[in-house]
Amino acid sequence: LDPSFTWSDSIHGSGAAAAEHFYLWVEDCEQDRIYHVEKVAITRKARNATQNLVILVPVFDPPSQQYAIRVLSSKWHGGDSYSELSLREMVLPGKLIPHTQLLDLRPLPRTALRHEKFESLYRFSHFNPIQTQVFHTLYHKAGNVLVGAPTGSGKTVLAELAMLRCFRESPGLKVV
Repeated sequence: LDPSFTWSDSIHGSGAAAAEHFYLWVEDCEQDRIYHVEKVAITRKARNATQNLVILVPVFDPPSQQYAIRVLSSKWHGGDSYSELSLREMVLPGKLIPHTQLLDLRPLPRTALRHEKFESLYRFSHFNPIQTQVFHTLYHKAGNVLVGAPTGSGKTVLAELAMLRCFRESPGLKVV
């Protein structure tokens, strides 16, 4: 956002709190919707600086042809700006599968840990289907994993598997 007016202390103010306020909004004229509204202040101190704004708006499939960006002064008539953001050449990413399907695997026995002390931590004989599917990644590989599963599905045991891998491979380290 680049201010395109000349600051005058007698009109706009000269104190530390002197500022001109503008409303910025992003609208989809085809769908008759406003997706973002924000009040922006241009202070006396920052009057000659460009303000970088980050605005997140939804884009639908198929996308509208363009979005309109409007900036309107809160107190000056005619102190507004209008720009069009073309979406014609935009390429949307492919559709993502919302989750990984649970595979029909034979449940892994607790002995898959291959460590007597680790095995003694658990009273169950086999890992559940979610734990079985994620076991190799958490217990044998170092890396980031995101597990989203319902309450009571064994996510705590999954976190423990990752910690056990760390304890096994680096006995002197701590897991935080």
